[in-house]
Amino acid sequence: ALLGVLLLMPDRRVLVDVGDVIASGTETDLEGRIPIWRDALRLWTASPLLGSGAGTFPTVFTRFQTTSLDTFVVHAHNDYLEFLTDLGLIGAAPFLIILATAYHGTWKAALRHPSRNMRHLAAGCAGSMTAILIHSATDFNMFHRGNAMYLTWITAIAMALAASLPIPGPSSEPDNWFARQWRWQRPHWRHVRLPVLAGSLLLLLYAPAWIWLEAFHPHDTQMEKTLCQFGICDTDAMLTSLTTPEKGYSAAPIPDLEESVRRDPASHVRWHYLCMALELAGRSRESATCIANVVKRAPELAGENTLLARYYADRQQHDKALEILSRVLGRTSLYDNIIFATYKEHQYPIDRILASMPPGERAPGAYLRSLMQEQNVPAAQAVWAWLFPRRYANEPLAIEYTRFLVRQEQPHAAAEAWAGFLSSQDTVYRRTNFVYNGGFETPSRNSPFDWQFSDIAAATIEYDKTVVQEGTHSIRIHFNGYQNVNFQHVQQIIPVPPGVYRLDGYMRTDGITSVEGVGFAISGSSQEVSTPTLSGTNGWTKLQTQITVAHDTVLNIKVVRRAVQWKFDAKIAGTVWVDNLSLTRLP
Repeated sequence: ALLGVLLLMPDRRVLVDVGDVIASGTETDLEGRIPIWRDALRLWTASPLLGSGAGTFPTVFTRFQTTSLDTFVVHAHNDYLEFLTDLGLIGAAPFLIILATAYHGTWKAALRHPSRNMRHLAAGCAGSMTAILIHSATDFNMFHRGNAMYLTWITAIAMALAASLPIPGPSSEPDNWFARQWRWQRPHWRHVRLPVLAGSLLLLLYAPAWIWLEAFHPHDTQMEKTLCQFGICDTDAMLTSLTTPEKGYSAAPIPDLEESVRRDPASHVRWHYLCMALELAGRSRESATCIANVVKRAPELAGENTLLARYYADRQQHDKALEILSRVLGRTSLYDNIIFATYKEHQYPIDRILASMPPGERAPGAYLRSLMQEQNVPAAQAVWAWLFPRRYANEPLAIEYTRFLVRQEQPHAAAEAWAGFLSSQDTVYRRTNFVYNGGFETPSRNSPFDWQFSDIAAATIEYDKTVVQEGTHSIRIHFNGYQNVNFQHVQQIIPVPPGVYRLDGYMRTDGITSVEGVGFAISGSSQEVSTPTLSGTNGWTKLQTQITVAHDTVLNIKVVRRAVQWKFDAKIAGTVWVDNLSLTRLP
């Protein structure tokens, strides 16, 4: 018993994962399965007794689909639910009854069979059936033919074991209802034997015919059409043989596409290909009817709605097109490129596009990124101006946008956009102090206007919260004394308008060996000015300099140490702390 418990205990990782789910207190949707099950239940309630037909779940489900709208759901991820939707209660009941009877019988055999070997065999069948029945509640095992074959085989063994159980008392009949009916050949069952036998023989012929078609005539459309009259149809293979992978099914002949629709009229995919072919052939009126059929069969799917919107746009019905495209953008990102290409193709004004955007930051942010990829500066600036007051601009997008403007040689516009984004967090940046994060109080945000630290073997650069002039952080630069280095590896670019500017900063040193010392420098507009430098050991010292700018300029503030070119052994060692830098425009 102890060995059995040890074998059946779940892996530690399983326990941890289950514990995390329970501790989180949040509802899980089982990787998207629960929303699919809800929609599948709606499909079943539409025809609870007879179902929609065997194998029709992928095509019929799209009419009820409200989740995973960028995905073509092929299975319900629950065998029992899919049997109900396909076959209804009337069709699924016999299968479920047989399975339940076999499952009950194999457990009885595992517990009560007089033969020890048969009990072990029954226990193995019971374990196998338990595993597949549990797994079938969250997946589509029975739609893999190998799994279905193994379950059929195990079920047959289970029923045979149950049929061999003797019953207590004088009766010699087996203790199993199905066994009593079939094994003892009651007269009232004899009239069904011939139809059952005929159906079995038909199935035996049906499977080889399928194999023969797929193996020896995969591209023979005439043979496929002939066999399809008897239910052996391979529509995908037929259409593939009539076109190429590059062109897709929509390049197949229209009569063959119409035949595929007649075979599977509930499939929005078949209608979709026919619509595209009709559109390419210039048969617009028929295409309109076809598109209506697509949307009727998949009213919520993003791809089909995108097709409908493009149809409206091509016919100058732009309000309808924008309304549908907005709905798609609000549901999925999969069709962003197609939708943005539609905007560009039909030359929609930016304000009209933005007015049709769905609520939330995702869609307008994606549109801004698309415009930046196209290097469309005016449109990108218009979208940013629309995004920002609505609080749809997040930090990663703001950084991407400012870097884009810098690459487009518009650093001043980029700096103003960055300052606007930070206005709720930093009330002095570009108002009274043009240096961003001059006190090093926040970690680097990877903005083009943040401090840039370059790697160098001669020194280490890091934030320090133990030695500060003001606030909670400074930066520490430690020179290891191995090189005569020309240090310019801490810097920040600052776009400024014309005027006179004063740079103030605080520096502390400990054991700086260089005679030249370390200080600050500011360059731009073909000039560079420096502060006094510090060497040796000094407490916090304020360093200051001024620069005059005649026109819009990008200044560069640096922490510098000039190397002595003619004195190769003037290696620098020691530590420097920098804090509280500011660049102020003087009246």
